[in-house]
Formats: sequence, structure tokens, C-alpha cells
Amino acid sequence: MTRARLPWSGLLPGVLLPNLCYATGRGAVVPVIPLLAVELGVGYAGAALVAAMLTVGELVTTITATWLVLRIGERGAMFVGAALTAAGSVLAVLATDAALLGIGVLLIGSASAIYLMARQAWVAVAVPRHQRGRAYSLVAGSQRLGMLVGPFLSAVIISTAHHERWAFVVPIVASAFVPVILLSWPVEPEPVELDLGTDPVTGAHSGVLRTFVQRRDVLLRLGSAAGVLASMRAVRLIIVPLWGAGLGLSAVQVTLVVGVCNFIDVALFYVGGWVTDQVDSRWVGVPTLTAYALAHGGLALSGVLPAEIQIYIGLSLFMAVANGISSGFIATMAADLADPRRPAAFLGPWRLVTETFNAGVPLLFATVTGAVSLVAAAASMGTLALAGAVAMWVYIPRFSTDKGTPSRE
Repeated sequence: MTRARLPWSGLLPGVLLPNLCYATGRGAVVPVIPLLAVELGVGYAGAALVAAMLTVGELVTTITATWLVLRIGERGAMFVGAALTAAGSVLAVLATDAALLGIGVLLIGSASAIYLMARQAWVAVAVPRHQRGRAYSLVAGSQRLGMLVGPFLSAVIISTAHHERWAFVVPIVASAFVPVILLSWPVEPEPVELDLGTDPVTGAHSGVLRTFVQRRDVLLRLGSAAGVLASMRAVRLIIVPLWGAGLGLSAVQVTLVVGVCNFIDVALFYVGGWVTDQVDSRWVGVPTLTAYALAHGGLALSGVLPAEIQIYIGLSLFMAVANGISSGFIATMAADLADPRRPAAFLGPWRLVTETFNAGVPLLFATVTGAVSLVAAAASMGTLALAGAVAMWVYIPRFSTDKGTPSRE
């Protein structure tokens, strides 16, 4: 049997290249935002607040992004996202205080929500169900590649211009390439032929709020489990450098560990998509969350074990492997659960649930760290990851069917 090929003629210019541009721009400024905030006169707490505006922007714009995609389509939404990214970056370059920088970062975060919704809806409409795992893993891989390249471009610009603010030139230039790509290859997603012999899960004209009410069971149960996975990815970016610093490693050594982890992310992004297409999605989600649970638990116990630094490096790489093989998993699961005729109506509420976890759990991690200790915070994250793994094991079979049939509750 010949395996059907992915629709590269639309996927490459419609999603992958714009996503690579956006991710490169974002990757260039993520490590610079808190540094620039400190340069503008706020302390570390204020700098953390300014940096958090990225996630806040994503969260508050999730529903608006859904409405935008439903109204003007995926390509039109990408144009809007590019414009917002450029506007926010210009504000950051011109910022004379942390408040103006925070507004710029908020706009960049809002653009992120629009990009994510547009690319997710594009793949959900244009790619057949049995190919979505590979398609979404490629989308996630292009983003991770951009996040890997961006910081190096930022470092070159900062060393040349001698100020952090000029790193925001990268997202400005990257955003300019997005409309060039979309106008050069004006591809709109063409819906694939699907078996709709039975009634779809939601009506063809269901709105976002109606979808949330109609499908609250899957959103609150399986969506929450997916949100736990998303939050583990966010916490990983915090706990790996913090734990390394707590062990007395230098900034160069910690950066090297993070760099190797990022390389593993990029190297393994296609594996998870292939596994998701070939077998039950539980065999991606459950092992990934179990790995996060074991890694956080291992970090919590590493202080009483010998070779603590070696254990830290090994567990950091272990989390990177788990993150790499789950590339695109959350987006694939959402697309499989959505009404194939109007996926954005479901993807918006889904992203709202997952983004709430993505923004809230890191705050919980910081609260436990400040109130108790980093060890206690690691243990609490391990417990949460284990709970998420159990939820996926229970609810994926309940809300999903085989890959040839639209999912229904």
C-alpha cells in the first residue's frame, strides 16, 4: 500500500515558511525582553512581569484570534499577525520605559495567538486526518527551528549594535517576509473529502461560545490534560536553568545544557507526528507526561543522591526527548476532535483551556518555589504531570475514535 503524501504545495508556503519566519523573530527577542526591561530601570520582578506579557497576550487574544480566522480566513489572519508583531517590535525598539516595552511585548504575544490559530486551522482543514500527526509535527518543528536560530541572530545584532533593543529588528524583518511569502504563493486551504455520513459533532454554523457549551465535557477533561502537557513545556524552560544555577553551574554551562536540549527538540520533532499517525495518540501523550513526572520527581530527589550534576544533565535531556517526540501532539489532538467543516470554532476554546494552564502553572511553580523551595516546586510539577498522564489514558479513548472517523463525544 502506498502512503499518501502530505500536500507540500500548500503546506510549505501556507504554513511552514510563515511559521519559520515568525518563530525566528520570537526566538530572537524572548531572551532579550527581561534584559531590556532591566536596562529601562525596573528590577527583576518587574522584568519578569514584562516578559510574562507574551503569555498574557496569547491568552487574552485566543478567542479573538478564533473570531478573526472565522471571519477573514487563515491567510488574512497571518497578515494581521505579521502587522501586530511588527508594531509591537517597533514599540520595543522605541521604548523609553518598561511600560511601553510591556505594551510592545503584549502585542507580540497577541500576534502569537493569531499565528497559532491560523496555522492550526489551516492544517485541520487542508490535511487529511490520517496525515495530521506528521503535518503538525512539521509545523512544530519549523517553529522550534526558528526558536533555535533566532537567539543566534539576536546575539550577532546585539554584539554589532551594542544594545539589546536592536534585537527587535529580527521580528520586524521576519514579519515583512510573511506577506511576501503569502502573496508569492497565494494558496488557500482546500477542504479534503471527509466521510460526513453521520452528523458532525457541532453544527456548521456554531459559534465559539456555543461550541464551548456544547463540548464542555471534552474541553474540561481532555483539554485540561493537554493543558498540563503544555504547561510542562513552559515549566521546563524555567526549571532547567534555575536548577543548573542552584547547582553552581556557570551561565555558559547552563546555556550549553539548554542548547543541547533545543537541538534534541529539533532533531526529534518528526518522530512524535509519525507515531501519532501510526498508533493510538495515547502512546504519545501518556509517555510524554509520564516522562515529565519522572524527570521532575528525579530532580526533587537528586539532592540526596550522588552525582547530582550528572543526574541534572541526564534528566534535562530526558525532558527534551519527551518534548521532542510530542511535537505537534496537542494541535493534532485538537484538530481530530474538531468539526472538520469549521475547525476554528473548536480550536479557539481548546486553545483557551490549554493556554490557561500554560500561563497559570508557571505562576504556580514560581509561587511554590518562593513559598517553600525549588525542590517542592519540582515535586509538585511531577505530581501534576502524573495526574495529566492518568487523565489522558482515561479520556483519549472516551473522546476519540479511530483515525478514519470524525471524533465525537
